[in-house]
Amino acid sequence: MRTAIVPPVRHAARLLLLLTTWPLLSACAGDDGASASATTSGASDTSATSATSATSATSDTSATSDTTTSDTTTTSDTSETTGADYCAGWQDAPPPAYLELRSVTDEPLQPGSTLPLECGPQGLFMFGLYPSFGGFTPTSDALEFTITVDVDGFNDNPAGHFFSGPVGYYIGCDPVIGGVVGVLPVIPWDEITDLTELDGKPAQVQVVMHAPSGDVTLDLTVVLAAVPSDTWGFCGG
Repeated sequence: MRTAIVPPVRHAARLLLLLTTWPLLSACAGDDGASASATTSGASDTSATSATSATSATSDTSATSDTTTSDTTTTSDTSETTGADYCAGWQDAPPPAYLELRSVTDEPLQPGSTLPLECGPQGLFMFGLYPSFGGFTPTSDALEFTITVDVDGFNDNPAGHFFSGPVGYYIGCDPVIGGVVGVLPVIPWDEITDLTELDGKPAQVQVVMHAPSGDVTLDLTVVLAAVPSDTWGFCGG
């Protein structure tokens, strides 16, 4: 099941980041020891009044055992410091840094690919870009992208594009309550009253991933698809 980003705010250039923390787990086992024990038996004496001489026998037996176990401490730490700390498309791969994009149908986005319009879990229509990336070690559970999309006849946002701006992207593995992660949303401008007018339109898409090791940029032209479906009802379509 796919997830999406932190809910975007329309007309805003920047999407909010959701930062979470995760617990560190550890457990310890205590010490164990055994005490020493000792056993001693007493003497016995036997005499006869006949012609035989007195006979005396004495036996003494002692046994001492001492067993001590050494201290044992076991520590288990279930927290990971590897790539398992990062999710939402991050891959543990060797350098250099790379970026790939897919559509909501899980098709790789390449020049000429179809990019469908979908009703996002946040209740807004969007052209979803689902990234996978790696070749670097994140420095936090937030990564920033810059997205610019141009569609002839629909470049009406304040910056003169169909969509543009920085997008905060959560790459942590903890659940996000009330938010969605795993997608870079391209939100159509509100003034487009009939979204089906976008169907079949070419769109120039540029996505810049600001990785710690340096920017990675993807430029491609895709074909928008805006065909109504039953899922559009959640977004009021």
